Amino acid sequence: MNTQDNIKTTRKRKHLNRMDKLFIENARNKKMPVATIADICDVHISTIYKELKRGKVTHLSSELIEYETYSAEKSMTLRKCKLAAKNMPSKQNDTVLIYIADKIINKHKSPDVIHSDMVKEGYKYTVTAKTIYNWIDDGIVSNVTNSNLWEKSKRKPKTKYKHIAKTSVPPDKRIDNRPAHIDDREEFGHWEMDLIVGGKGCSKDVLLTVIERKTRRQIVRKLPNKKQCSVSRAINKIEKEYGAEQFKKIFKTITVDNGTEFKHYNRLERSIFNKKEKRTTIYYAHPYSSWERGSNENGNRFIRRFIEKGSNIDHYTKLEIEQSIEWINNYPRKIIGYKTAEEYFNQELLAA
Repeated sequence: MNTQDNIKTTRKRKHLNRMDKLFIENARNKKMPVATIADICDVHISTIYKELKRGKVTHLSSELIEYETYSAEKSMTLRKCKLAAKNMPSKQNDTVLIYIADKIINKHKSPDVIHSDMVKEGYKYTVTAKTIYNWIDDGIVSNVTNSNLWEKSKRKPKTKYKHIAKTSVPPDKRIDNRPAHIDDREEFGHWEMDLIVGGKGCSKDVLLTVIERKTRRQIVRKLPNKKQCSVSRAINKIEKEYGAEQFKKIFKTITVDNGTEFKHYNRLERSIFNKKEKRTTIYYAHPYSSWERGSNENGNRFIRRFIEKGSNIDHYTKLEIEQSIEWINNYPRKIIGYKTAEEYFNQELLAA
């Protein structure tokens, strides 16, 4: 008995099953006519056309040319999502969709955080983050597209470069000599630091961003320029806020890039209360290796939700920046068990 005999039945069916869809994918790859596929599956030809449209995906050929084809997996996933929505009472289903749309559009939350909120709030019909993503792709959530998902719309593929050694960085200050246990993010008190600059030629002010690797809590200061002295003054003010002893416990190490604004590590390491004592230890990541400061890069992307790339930082007030960082530090994060960075930081601060 051949494949066609296995697929064909003696009755007309309203829906294509899993075997039908796998057969359609294989048949289309072999350039089989749509009419023939419809005859074998024992359905109307329009059913096959609709199915091909439903499971349409775009692939890249070996010559790097885009082409469209049919994916049985996409069609089956889409079917499961629709059944999940259909199995809810219609009134409840509408409520869930409105709830999801509000969380995304007005509260700027990701599908992962929305799912977590549903569980915490005891929602009767909770849906997974994957289902929410699929509903958005299929247009089930009104007025929401992938453009509303900040993280998904901005994500770009990683590009790695070879490490290029810089002689200006002393060997003991390179990230290679940073204690290995810091990579595990198990110990509190290790930070990453960076600068966010505004549009070229339109902004003198910059933002100094410092983020704790374990809790992901951010500290942001608006600086008048990107000079080393401005960075040092900002760190001095933070030390004054916490006090000398507390600062040492909280800021054990700070990892920076190779920018000239961080060049004089002695100024950054030296305490303003006692110039003979160190308040922290500075380490330098490799050039063109932003993934070595992953928390910093992800934290900066959060800030870009409020201060777009290329915008004039001069126009943002201190209050506006503080409110933005307060929102970020109080946003539930999947990576830390849906805690907020603020509450996690305070827990670690008490323990320290």
